[in-house]
Amino acid sequence: MILSISGASGVGKSTMISRLIAETPQSGYLRSTTTRQPRASDAQGEYEFVTDEEFDRLSADNAFAWKTDVAQKRYGTRAQLVLDVLRSDVWHFAALDLSGVRTLQTAARQHGLMTAVRSIYILSPQTETLRRRMRKRGDSDTQIEARLAACASWDTEALHTTAARLEFMRDHDNLDEKLDFARSRILTRR
Repeated sequence: MILSISGASGVGKSTMISRLIAETPQSGYLRSTTTRQPRASDAQGEYEFVTDEEFDRLSADNAFAWKTDVAQKRYGTRAQLVLDVLRSDVWHFAALDLSGVRTLQTAARQHGLMTAVRSIYILSPQTETLRRRMRKRGDSDTQIEARLAACASWDTEALHTTAARLEFMRDHDNLDEKLDFARSRILTRR
């Protein structure tokens, strides 16, 4: 079972996922493969860090269910891992962009596993709030501006998409409120 959390950089996806895993027995990450450098805030098992060459090889081997570029770094999730996790009775959590959510939901639908997927989209707070959060986690000014530019249209796209089933919540700068919203989604299945 997979709960995906989407939204702009800095809305708290990784923080929420870390907390949900800590309090949800036998849960884990739907691990992403990435070319970015590790951050101090990354949790064990959250990412597989690879070189650009390794990412290219995996991509050429069609190993990814989906992949994306964010702020000049690449991310992908392995296809076999997605199917294994969808078929399990254990919650796995993933921070995905909208393309990843669409691909996840398509894969789940194709395998008759839509009840194993919940997708939350966190609508962005003020840009200054996002900037403050990214600075706090150690992003450079250049990284922050690149991430803000990359994510500028995400909320609009999410609100108008018909290709994915999303449950929306506003980011009121209250982590407990966001966690309560997510918890309520993993306690019930569609």
